[in-house]
Formats: sequence, structure tokens, C-alpha cells
Amino acid sequence: MRSIPDTLVVHPGSFHCDDVLVAAMLTELNPNIEIKRVAGKAVELAEADENTLVADIGGGRFDHHPK
Repeated sequence: MRSIPDTLVVHPGSFHCDDVLVAAMLTELNPNIEIKRVAGKAVELAEADENTLVADIGGGRFDHHPK
């Protein structure tokens, strides 16, 4: 089972309601979570740190923008 992440990465620019929802949920579970808005190589950032969750970014585990 995966632990609650220390960092959440979402896409930059205008946000979507799912970005707000995941940020709100994770903030409740980990009030000290760092939320980053990253473009480009966010997946590599997450792979480098197992305590980072990439959500809603192309190639991320929970991306809802499939190619």
C-alpha cells in the first residue's frame, strides 16, 4: 500500500475541479503536503521521489488526458 505523499504535482495554467479535489483530499490527509504546479518532465520528478504523486499531468499515473 502506498503511503500519503509529501508532494503533489499538478499541471500549470488554469486548474480543473479534479486538481482542487485531489489537493483538498491530500491536504486533509497530510496538512504539510507541498503542492507544485509543474510543466513538462513531471513524471521524471515523481519517479525520482517515491513520496511524490503526479496527478493530472500527461503521463502521470492518474492522468485523465490520454493520448
